[in-house]
Order: sequence, then structure tokens, then C-alpha cells
Amino acid sequence: MKKGCIVYIYNSFRDPLFQNLMLQYIKTLAKEGVRFHLITFEQPQYAIANEEQIEIKKTLAKEGIHWHPFVHRTGRFLIVKKLIDLLSVSLSILRLKLSSQVDSIFAFANVAASHSVIYSKLLGLNLYIYSYEPHAAFLAELGIWNVNGLKYRLLNFFERLAAKNAKVVFTGTKYGVELIQSISPNTKAVRLPTSVDEEEFRYRGDSAQAWKEENQVTQRDIILYIGKFGDLYYPIEKLVSFYEALHKLNSNYFFVLVTSLDLSIVHACIQRSTIPKDSFYIDQNVSNEMVKVLISAADAGMSIVPPLENQKYRSPTKVAEYLLCGLPYVTCRGVSEDDLVAEKEEVGVVISDLDATAAPVVHSAVQHWTQNRDLIREKCRAVGVSYRGKSNVDKVFRETFFDD
Repeated sequence: MKKGCIVYIYNSFRDPLFQNLMLQYIKTLAKEGVRFHLITFEQPQYAIANEEQIEIKKTLAKEGIHWHPFVHRTGRFLIVKKLIDLLSVSLSILRLKLSSQVDSIFAFANVAASHSVIYSKLLGLNLYIYSYEPHAAFLAELGIWNVNGLKYRLLNFFERLAAKNAKVVFTGTKYGVELIQSISPNTKAVRLPTSVDEEEFRYRGDSAQAWKEENQVTQRDIILYIGKFGDLYYPIEKLVSFYEALHKLNSNYFFVLVTSLDLSIVHACIQRSTIPKDSFYIDQNVSNEMVKVLISAADAGMSIVPPLENQKYRSPTKVAEYLLCGLPYVTCRGVSEDDLVAEKEEVGVVISDLDATAAPVVHSAVQHWTQNRDLIREKCRAVGVSYRGKSNVDKVFRETFFDD
């Protein structure tokens, strides 16, 4: 790459998806000489005070990353607001282009890609897309959007346009590669599962043991879920109902939940269940280090993406985090390639749906894992490094941005 690159994120800077993925990737490339201009859209739930923004900008600039935050607009007159965003961002990118600071734009996921294809065509920039997934199809499949509605038709159109005009598209699964090739046979499509840093995500044995002793669960079988509920994931009621079925098979289960969902909703759902409240550990805001401790303390990790047709294009980050910390996982069939890896490598269990009928299968797997903890942990770690380690992404990005 001769000049710099715009990184376009239709997320907030503090969004964990960006922090744990794209930011880590571009920091590695920046150390090797790529200059980045980072565009984000700041949402209220991730608000950063002006003074802190200034400090973050200074820190990033020292690393070769220049941050340009914009306000995320939503609510009424959405299309008008998006047009305002398009114009204001276009002017910023144009200034960078005219000053010869950039020649490429790197979009994170499909919504960003649908915007970036417009900028790339208007301003003559090379377009790269990371984490390409058919987002419009996801929303239609979940009943959130109507396939005949304007929002679906617009996003679907621009997603396909982005695939046709990108120089390189990185997508999480082999199914994604097939999708890109069906849209545009001449586009270079690269399978690149969502990955996390294998040096950061490691088994934290001592800390995990201390946490279990503090919470008096050293003899319990611990089931962990870290993540969201609803929309692209099962609702909280579905998971707790599944836990009820597991608890009936083994009252020794202890369930750890870490989620951004309103905790009053979580507690109310648990109170309606037959599981004793002392069989749960619930938290909302935990540090990155504590995430690794909780994963290390668990005996099984849940990935609760429903087995809908288009979910094969997904690449859930939590599976990467589980594996690299040595934790086997539970997933539905047809989600990402996680089901294939779970069965082939024996690092997880695959279910048809998150319901009571799956409980005996999961229970049997967990009992096997707890009886062979050290062996399973080593196998999960090895598979995680190969399947979802950040070094794989670094290698592919390095080849793309320096040799393409």
C-alpha cells in the first residue's frame, strides 16, 4: 500500500466488536507502516466525553491511527439523516483524498460496506471489506425487516454493489465465499473467520480457581454464556428454559451469565424458573481480563445463535474466545462453521435447537469434558489457534495490504 487507508466503522469506538477485532488488527498493521484514518459513529451507550476523546486521539496518533468520530443519527426521518451523514463523511474523505493521504477504504461489516462502496466509487478509492455477512437477509429472516420494505431493498442493493466493486472481500466462512462468488465471480473473496489475539486469550488457571473459591463453586459444573439476547440471538427466556432442563438432569450445574441486557429482565426471568437463584452468577460490566477468568473457570461455553438459513454466514466472536482459553462450546447446527469444527475436532457439541430435547446431549458432553478437563483444554486451545487465532488474520492482512 503506497498511501494511507480509511477504516470505516459503522459502530462506536468503544463497541466491543470494534475494540476486540478491527482495532487490534489495524494496530498490528500500523506498527508495520500502514497509515490509517479511522471513522466511527458514536452512539449514546458508548459515549466518550470530549476531554477523553482528545486523549484517545493523541494516543492513537502516536500509533499511526488518526480518529475521526461522527455522531450516530437515528430516530425519525432516518433516510434524511443518513443522507446528511453521507454528505458530511464524503467531505471529510474528500479532504483526505485531495491531500494525498489515502487511496483505500477498509469497511468493517456490511452496513459499513454499503456506505463505503458509495465513497469508493465517488472518490476513486480501493474498497476492502472485512466481515462480510448478508445483514439485510439476517434482519428479514428474523422478521425485523420486510423483504418488500425500502430499508431491506436499499441495504440489500448496496451490499451486493459492495461485493461487486470491492478489491478484496474477507468473509467468515466458506459459505460466505460461495455467496460472494455467486454475486460477483471476479471479486477476490477470502475466507477469514473472526479471530482474537491468542496471546491475550489464554487459560487463566490460578485466577479462575480463585474466582471459584470466592464464589464457593469449586465443585460445581459451570456453564457460561457471555453476550447478547434477542435479534440475532435467542431470547433470555429460551436460554433459561434450556438451563431448567439441564438443571433437572444435574442439580450441580452453576450458570454464569454476563450480558448487556437490562439485569432486571434477567433476574425476573430467573425468578420465574425452577432453578434456585444461588445456581446463578450474573454480571453486566466486566473487564476484558475478567472475561478471560470466567471463560477459564467454566466447563462449557454457550453460543446461542438460532439455526436459521443465513446464520451459516456468521462467525461468532465468543467461540474464538472460548476456544483460545481452552473451553469447549455448545452451538446449533448450521451456524458458521462452528458446528463442523465442533464435531470434527471434538471441541464442542452440536444441537438442533436450544430446547429441552437438547439437554441430555449437552449434559452428556459436559460430563465427558469435566472428567477430561486437561485434555479437552489443550485440544480446544490448539484448535482455537488454528481456527480462530489473530495471527491468521495478521498474516492475510499483511499479504493483502503490502503485496496486493
